[in-house]
Amino acid sequence: MKIVEAIKEGEIVRVSEEQARAEELFVLRNVPEVVNKDVETSLRPQKTLDLTRFSEPKRDRFDVWRKAAYKKNNVAKELKDNFHWEILKKRRGLGMSRKQFADKLGETEERLKVIENGGLPEDNFALVIKIEKALNIVLRKENSIGNVNLAELQKAEEGRKEKSRVQEAIERVRRDGKQEEDKADIFGDEIEVID
Repeated sequence: MKIVEAIKEGEIVRVSEEQARAEELFVLRNVPEVVNKDVETSLRPQKTLDLTRFSEPKRDRFDVWRKAAYKKNNVAKELKDNFHWEILKKRRGLGMSRKQFADKLGETEERLKVIENGGLPEDNFALVIKIEKALNIVLRKENSIGNVNLAELQKAEEGRKEKSRVQEAIERVRRDGKQEEDKADIFGDEIEVID
């Protein structure tokens, strides 16, 4: 039996090489043979409990996937926190199976299953709008950009453009008027030459 010095729980200990491997200890060095004979009789392989596997809480793989997808998905940020519960509750309230609802939407049952589990298969509002219309519910947050339809967005953009045109005209008049005033205020007899 070969004895080694290893680090165990922050301390240097002498254990058998087999025990060091079994406990995955960091081996510093081999202990010389002369010392090994004396130590060999006193050292017996001791088992220690490995509690490192209990330190991390178990996480559901689906939750990990959903969180990663949620971070990447911009549409999911615009939806209510528990939008999938509302979909599920309303669909069941109407007495529809998942298959029937998927057929009504023109989507696959798998995509609907992902949505009812809190995920979104794609990063656009098209599917969300279909579901909202089919179930007559609102899944988006109150101040979501998705609540504004295209016509309202176009009107707002035209209003902004018109406002900027008016502002430019006002600034131009002010600039031109100021230049005229500046020119009008300066007379030849008021100019002094300073050496």
